[in-house]
Amino acid sequence: MESPALTPAERLRYLFLSMRPVHWTKNIFVFVALLFSHRLFDWISIVESIYVFCVFCLVSSTIYIINDIVDRTEDANHPSKWMRPITRGLVKIPHAVLFSVGLGSVSILLAFTSGMTVGLVMLSYLTLNLLYSFFLKKIAIVDVGIIGLGFVFRVLAGAAALDVDVSNWILISTFFLATLVALCKRRYEIMSDHASVHFERGYSPYFLDMLIVTLAASVIGSYIFYVISRGQWQNGIAVMLSVLSVFYGVIRYLLIIYRNEEKLDHTRLILSDKPLVASVLIWIGLSIIEMYYINPNLRFE
Repeated sequence: MESPALTPAERLRYLFLSMRPVHWTKNIFVFVALLFSHRLFDWISIVESIYVFCVFCLVSSTIYIINDIVDRTEDANHPSKWMRPITRGLVKIPHAVLFSVGLGSVSILLAFTSGMTVGLVMLSYLTLNLLYSFFLKKIAIVDVGIIGLGFVFRVLAGAAALDVDVSNWILISTFFLATLVALCKRRYEIMSDHASVHFERGYSPYFLDMLIVTLAASVIGSYIFYVISRGQWQNGIAVMLSVLSVFYGVIRYLLIIYRNEEKLDHTRLILSDKPLVASVLIWIGLSIIEMYYINPNLRFE
């Protein structure tokens, strides 16, 4: 698609939009370590976490741009993805390629300034997602698994920046939750007019429904196991209520996904649902009460 004549300001604007800033909300998983390491009110740790969050936004945007370049022909027939700047031809491919290379290089250099481990985590994330963009996204189950691992990398990067250990149950819960979201997005694709690529991978609505139910139960179960592993923490009223908020949040998520199959933007749909957002905020509040005031001796590991 030929792009219309654009002013320099418009070119910069469309380059910025090609970074998908609305999707930067996914990188809040970087702050999981800040919450669970008892450093939520430590300004140095807050600044370090915000820095890693910003760098991860740049790294993930690099992947978004590369994905749009690779999938531009397929996305042109998609009910919502056709509006992306690269797909519409508002950003020329040579410019997009050059921009993604520069953005990726700068972001990895910035990551290493936060520490060797942070840099290696983000480099691993970038490498894995490059393989995903060009090869692995065509393999059923592997594709959603890599998306889940991407969120695990976010948690690991935040933990590495603060030099804290990571609970295996936190990582497992994160993986299950992110994979659940990825499966729900696949289901939307199947139910839309843009389903052929997912049928080629071996997905079907019935198969995805089974996986979604399994992953939803796994998210709730893994969080309960995390609570149980905290010893006396499991007896706290705040943490028991947090289990209910997790349960409600997962069920509410499934409700809005199945009730709004016609919605085109999955991320905006989630962020616009007030009860779902409220359940997340309640969980954060209850976790702070339990870990910082009721049982302050319990740690992240």
